[in-house]
Amino acid sequence: MYTGYGGRDSSGKQIADQELTDTGNWALKISFEKDLPIRVIRGPKGDPQWSPSTGYRYDGLYLIVQYWPERGIDGHRIWRYRFERADQSM
Repeated sequence: MYTGYGGRDSSGKQIADQELTDTGNWALKISFEKDLPIRVIRGPKGDPQWSPSTGYRYDGLYLIVQYWPERGIDGHRIWRYRFERADQSM
């Protein structure tokens, strides 16, 4: 699961809706529509179950299998994307 880009102030607080037309969100939408894989790189600030403790790690190719808008905890629209690994043999 990935949360889209945009709508945050410099402190990281969600202050506005995320727009699907924002370049990062739009690129993910196009990847979904054209069934194009994306490269996933994980950093140390994510969920400890999936993220490296330090540095960055290349996690492989993923397909976006679904995306949708929802209300975030601050009440603003956010975009969610569900990824599935493109090569399950890894």
